[in-house]
Amino acid sequence: MRKIPVLIESKNGHDTLDVPENKLQDTVEKQLKDDKWVTLEKKDGSSEILTKEDIPKPAEKPAWQKTFGVDKGNNNVTSMPSKPVSRVKNFAKKFEAVTSATCTHKAKGG
Repeated sequence: MRKIPVLIESKNGHDTLDVPENKLQDTVEKQLKDDKWVTLEKKDGSSEILTKEDIPKPAEKPAWQKTFGVDKGNNNVTSMPSKPVSRVKNFAKKFEAVTSATCTHKAKGG
């Protein structure tokens, strides 16, 4: 399995982790939750900055589904695809073809 270098800003300058490709998303989410910004470098030379707001929120049932979504006769839940599901997929796509990630403290205006 390919390992991705992750540079994390710390008190000592930076720490370097070599994270398995399939664990990169979890590692980045942890850094985002710690209020850091993450720059993902891609194979094509592009980069993308992620912030805490990019983490998909847990899907909540739409109001109509809470009220009318259960057919009481056979307990089948009728649901329609919701936007949060596509947001989770879009977030996962951000981690395709990544060559490295850099985690820094968020920028402060001055």
